Amino acid sequence: FFFWASGMLSVNLSIIFKLYIYKGIINFEITKNYMKTLHKYTITTFILGIGFLLHQFNQKIQGYILGLIDSYFDALLCIPFVLYLIGLSEYLIFHKPLKSYSLQTVIGTTLFFIVVFEWLAPVYLQIGISDYIDILLYLIGAVLYLYINHYFIFKDAKQNN
Repeated sequence: FFFWASGMLSVNLSIIFKLYIYKGIINFEITKNYMKTLHKYTITTFILGIGFLLHQFNQKIQGYILGLIDSYFDALLCIPFVLYLIGLSEYLIFHKPLKSYSLQTVIGTTLFFIVVFEWLAPVYLQIGISDYIDILLYLIGAVLYLYINHYFIFKDAKQNN
């Protein structure tokens, strides 16, 4: 799987080039910070995805019972993983630049997941259980997303602007 992910990264390196057209001359420029940001963004998405998949595999297929981790790990990883996956998908499929989602987008996404998975699904569809700790972990996951973006992924990009 790691080789596939690194292969996908190298296949899509052509997207990283910035295209400048000036007086009919086409220049390609790779910015060092953009490469670092792309690498950090991809690795973060990969780590969150592997964490989620390993937990699901151990819980559902292997039948390991991990107590509180089984109950709350998915809620903690949900918001950061979904936002990073959407951002990476926009980059790879639609060739949009990587971005850190705004506070309003993060809050809206978090509220959407809280309403759907902690209110609508348990009450109207009888799927899952409504739990206040899950709501707290969705919020912690949103803060984690904002923290990782500000202090890790987009740190270099903000210093040069």
